Amino acid sequence: MSSAHRTNDDVWLVVPLFNEETVIADVVRDARKTFPNIVVVDDGSSDHGADAAASAGAMVVRHPVNLGQGAALQTGFEYALGVPTMRWVVTFDSDGQHQVSDVLAMLDKARTEPRSSSSGRKARSQTISSKLLKCA
Repeated sequence: MSSAHRTNDDVWLVVPLFNEETVIADVVRDARKTFPNIVVVDDGSSDHGADAAASAGAMVVRHPVNLGQGAALQTGFEYALGVPTMRWVVTFDSDGQHQVSDVLAMLDKARTEPRSSSSGRKARSQTISSKLLKCA
């Protein structure tokens, strides 16, 4: 079954956030049309991006100071791993550069081809940070 016909209730998007107040609400609203489970990790932002993400429907976890993207991703993974129904975790950028359609394509492939992880690429072989992990 393709992702277009799934509810994606077993998928969590992990979104590290640092000072992206102007775009994060739109990113969350757009992604939630397909993925209802989103955890945004505010990594010590000095703006109101975390509030905007929460208002748009994301769960928000906050770091009191900037610990870096790696720590934000780790926090998001730990959050998602605490949800019993979670089966897939996908990292997603807070600045709007990632597309939901790309995540759906990765999920379709991952669900039909056994693997532990997948990563996406942009044109001209620029690696993007969107990653997909299968859990369980």
